[in-house]
Amino acid sequence: MQCEICGAEIMGEATRIEVDGAVLDVCSRCSKYGKKVYEREKISDAPAGRERSFEDNIFPKNKSVPKDMEELVPKYDKIIRREREKQGWTQKEFADKINEKVSIIKKVERGEITLEDGIRRKIEDIFEIKLTEMVKEVHTHASVRRDLTLGDVVQVKKDK
Repeated sequence: MQCEICGAEIMGEATRIEVDGAVLDVCSRCSKYGKKVYEREKISDAPAGRERSFEDNIFPKNKSVPKDMEELVPKYDKIIRREREKQGWTQKEFADKINEKVSIIKKVERGEITLEDGIRRKIEDIFEIKLTEMVKEVHTHASVRRDLTLGDVVQVKKDK
């Protein structure tokens, strides 16, 4: 097993810690970066003779797990601006029509903020367009030799 922060191979048992709400299995060196998490012996609603797994909690059996995800289309900000201008509306008129603040419309059209689902749906309805697309696969670079860890992505602030 590898440490989920530094990627080092963990000999023996990993330490489970919580860092900013994320629970990670880490080596003894990286355990100082979070608060130790203690596991309960059994989860009370688990079937007799079987403890619930992590997957049971994240993906309950009675709920469907989406296989595909929707993502905003590239340049959604320019599409929205183009559609608004096609209608001949000012940003204020457009904001009034979808019951949003002008400042939100300005930020969306400049690409400064990501659309929330509610605003996105209003815009899709008024312009009769689709601003999301299905994402089926995530491509990774072929030269990656080991699993990506948290330590590869973030910089750990060390005490002096």
